[in-house]
Amino acid sequence: MEYKDESLKYLMGQLNDLKAEIEEKEIKIQELQKEIEKMNKSNYLESDSVSCGKKGKKSLGRVRITGFPYPYYEQKKILLEKRICNLADRQQKLLELILVIEEKIETVSDSRVRRILSLRYVEGLKLKEIEERTGYTKGRISQLIDKFLKD
Repeated sequence: MEYKDESLKYLMGQLNDLKAEIEEKEIKIQELQKEIEKMNKSNYLESDSVSCGKKGKKSLGRVRITGFPYPYYEQKKILLEKRICNLADRQQKLLELILVIEEKIETVSDSRVRRILSLRYVEGLKLKEIEERTGYTKGRISQLIDKFLKD
């Protein structure tokens, strides 16, 4: 695992960044899926006007060509597959990172801090949810986390 020797503070920052990155990738995948679905459902056609050439200096005119953009469609499908694979890779890294963080949290001597860190960073709860579970105020929870991260 690539995170084994890092500090818990660093790992928690990586965890938040990795979660945000995964969310962004999921949104991009959904947008691309919608685009491909739209192309599949409707009579998605593109048009272009092309020149028929010249005879001497005189133009032979222009013709409008209309059709389904297969190369563009195939590129979108390939891009979607790559994004899905990339997302799966990031999700795997997230699971590995969570395991490392859990191991590091277990080494914290203060039970209260250990519990709060676990709820916040492993379970991903918001301060309000931790407050409801533990009975500590949001201010106290933030104070304990901040104090721990400064050390």
